[in-house]
Amino acid sequence: MPEYRKTDHFKSDYKRLVKDNPELEKTAKKAFRLFQQNPGHPSLDIHGLDNNKGIFGGHITDKYVFTFQKDKDENGELIYWFRRIGDHAIYKKP
Repeated sequence: MPEYRKTDHFKSDYKRLVKDNPELEKTAKKAFRLFQQNPGHPSLDIHGLDNNKGIFGGHITDKYVFTFQKDKDENGELIYWFRRIGDHAIYKKP
């Protein structure tokens, strides 16, 4: 079963984002539950990021997105690292 981890950047982005937009917290949590159930769900619009090999982006809403990468632990188990969350500007520094 995959493991889900958050980078410090993701944690600070998330805290700032929901502070400024409390309604977005429910929407984001719903999107991440959906990701855990089916990372390829069409509504998440998962895609590779140009010029950032191994980093992917996905949608929470039309305006808000997240980035992640896949890794494996020492036992070969899949880990999803959530890297950033915010508006599309995060794609410049995913």
